[in-house]
Amino acid sequence: MPSDALSLADCHLHFEGCLPPHEITRLAGRAGHRFADAAVFEASRREVGDAAGFLGLFAEVCRLFESPEDYVGAALAVAGALADDGVDYA
Repeated sequence: MPSDALSLADCHLHFEGCLPPHEITRLAGRAGHRFADAAVFEASRREVGDAAGFLGLFAEVCRLFESPEDYVGAALAVAGALADDGVDYA
């Protein structure tokens, strides 16, 4: 590949699984969920040790979405995080 060519990658994301932590905290705060405390979410994330634990945490995050507006805010947060990480197209 020429040195001036663009580097591209094809990534697969699960929307709810790529939320920035601040967005999980925001959604959880609105829902009255324990993840409104960022330290609780982080501790839960660190405790995941197998596929079942991962799927359980993923399901818990999915349940934070209660309205279409929740998806709008989350989509903007994901796009912002990707842009901050240097992703040009998603």
